[in-house]
Amino acid sequence: MNNAEQKAFFQQCLYTALMALMREKKFEKISVGEICQRAGVSRMTYYRSYNNKEDILLQHLDECFAAFLEGLDVRDFYGVALSFFRFWQGEDQVFLTAVIRSGLSAHLMDKFYHYLDQLYSGMELGKNVDSYVLSFLSGGLYKMLIDWMMHGAVTEPEEMADFLAAGSTALMQK
Repeated sequence: MNNAEQKAFFQQCLYTALMALMREKKFEKISVGEICQRAGVSRMTYYRSYNNKEDILLQHLDECFAAFLEGLDVRDFYGVALSFFRFWQGEDQVFLTAVIRSGLSAHLMDKFYHYLDQLYSGMELGKNVDSYVLSFLSGGLYKMLIDWMMHGAVTEPEEMADFLAAGSTALMQK
């Protein structure tokens, strides 16, 4: 295993350990030592990759959005919204729910906005709409996602995309 593969392996171990610990106790009660012990890595290995516990989650969020954007094959607003809700209803629903329940969703908001702005700029919608409207849509989508997750993501992704598309269409017509 080369250095990059080894680093990725240790980072995955640290992420897995943190997620397991988050199921057992509150995020703020988890120590770096506990994460390292659960992951089977040294503190030195931890600090080669991360400055704090939040960095583990932020890195995983980056990986989630990269996977989402890579798999995205539509560029209309409804198709993107549908793909978005389907993605988060998948395997990373556990991750996102754990982050929200731990009170860390505010730490993730900047990342979220960054990726949504990147996504909007690649769509027809993003080319003709004021940046304030895009900020509004990003904030609305973020809040919808948080509420949806907190309610167990039981509403079908198609219905969530319908809500979002209806609201954004009304906004765009103003």
